[in-house]
Amino acid sequence: MAEAKTDKLIVLSGCSGGGKSTLLGELERRGFQVMPEAGRRVVRDAIETGKDVLPWHNPTGFSLSAARLAERDYQNALKSGEETIFDRAIIDLVAYLTMLSLPIPDALTNTFFECRYATTVFMTPPWLEIFCQDTERQKSFDEAIREYDHLLQFYGDQGYRPAIVPKTDVAQRADFIVNTLGL
Repeated sequence: MAEAKTDKLIVLSGCSGGGKSTLLGELERRGFQVMPEAGRRVVRDAIETGKDVLPWHNPTGFSLSAARLAERDYQNALKSGEETIFDRAIIDLVAYLTMLSLPIPDALTNTFFECRYATTVFMTPPWLEIFCQDTERQKSFDEAIREYDHLLQFYGDQGYRPAIVPKTDVAQRADFIVNTLGL
């Protein structure tokens, strides 16, 4: 039964600073259910509380914390039965650790294989004109490009079909997603 609903669990991934959050806001404004990025929520909480799970200090701890939150988001979206657009997914966390050549903890591996999403994954490409850093996103543009290239390959290797979101205004980017999904 769960497999039949996973086509409604849509991932928006790609380059850090590629406009995912803005695009998600537009899709939410249009009435779509959205899930904010678990990793950003973990970073925000770690900064506020002093927890040792910041990705630039403890990538494995960060990934495990974000995976717990992402799995909860996944289960809630699955239960709702509604189309839900995720700002990144559990897959991104595994890809992040593989990019750093770190081992994948068993708990994350299990979650990775249990939580499947819609086959088409939307990828925001590197876009220097809109790229910005903040306290939660500390990657340089060059690091963001490497991350994007790795994610694009990793998603494809896992059987997903990346769809590159065009570099255009946010309304047209949202239209691209809606039209690609046939909604």
